[in-house]
Amino acid sequence: MTAWLLAAAAPWSCGGVEILAWVTHDGGAVASDDGSIGLGDGAAGQGESSVSSDAGPETPDDSATRQEGGSTAQDAATFGPPTLVSELAAANSNDFKETLTDDLLEVYFCSDRPGGPGEQDIWFSTRTTASDPWSTPACAVDLSGPTQETGTALAGDGLTIWFSSDRPGGKGGYDIWVSTRVSRTTAWSTPKPVMELNTPSDEFPRPPIASGLLMPPSYRSAPINQFQTFTTTRPSPDSPWTAPVRLTEVDTADVDTDGFETSDGLAFYFSSDRIVDGGQNLFVATRADAAAPFGSFAPLAELNVLGAQDRDPWLSPDGHEIYFSSNRSGTLKIYEANR
Repeated sequence: MTAWLLAAAAPWSCGGVEILAWVTHDGGAVASDDGSIGLGDGAAGQGESSVSSDAGPETPDDSATRQEGGSTAQDAATFGPPTLVSELAAANSNDFKETLTDDLLEVYFCSDRPGGPGEQDIWFSTRTTASDPWSTPACAVDLSGPTQETGTALAGDGLTIWFSSDRPGGKGGYDIWVSTRVSRTTAWSTPKPVMELNTPSDEFPRPPIASGLLMPPSYRSAPINQFQTFTTTRPSPDSPWTAPVRLTEVDTADVDTDGFETSDGLAFYFSSDRIVDGGQNLFVATRADAAAPFGSFAPLAELNVLGAQDRDPWLSPDGHEIYFSSNRSGTLKIYEANR
């Protein structure tokens, strides 16, 4: 395994659009893409639940100043100390897979907290301005069901959401579903499976870019039983996705998942266990040209906690604010940091 220095404190294609997905390899303990922390050999953590494990030390909830403007991929500034988003946290529960609208006024995430129709449901919260605290989360009952939901991926305009579920109607395992709404104040449509992206195993969507024409989902395929990253594209929002293609320049023999590509296509954020086998930390890969392969990549050392599960990165359009989930306090919780 490649050794990385870590701060102690701190294209499958479909319908013309490129998709990124992650598939796992044989290995030690890993975090499942649904929030569960299981074993890489398939003995546990197949996507059924979000069970937390003991993790590294909890970091202080220091605040950081939000900056405006700048470039997403070429802004080399490090993030400030991450802070717990306390308004979204529920005691003794796992909160993860957060995804926001581009205006940062609405967030959807997965949680196994009580109050929903299933053991793990989709929840959401809103606010009036990006500097306001989040409202008390509510369950998205029109998206959730008695089965388990995970992997929420919201379009930037907030009118389309993809998620993964083991509900009946897919191809097996955790499949990708999609729902739409007319406006941010109307109900979601009945979710439908995205059959061209689904397999008999597990797959999880990730937030799309390029006006919803490129997505980086994660895939688990037998017999390796770990998630790898792929890309998929489509020529228009009404077209089917192309067959996903593996993002080989980023994906390795380790667990590499939770991909998030910036809107300019020059940076790709993801989580990986390449620092510590069985842990999961945040990385970024960059390139100078969106048509070229991603080249160098490095850990976000200022955000990672050695031995913890640091994952699910989501960046604001200006690249200055990052949300991610981490179990550094014992269960998965949502954190944010600014630069």
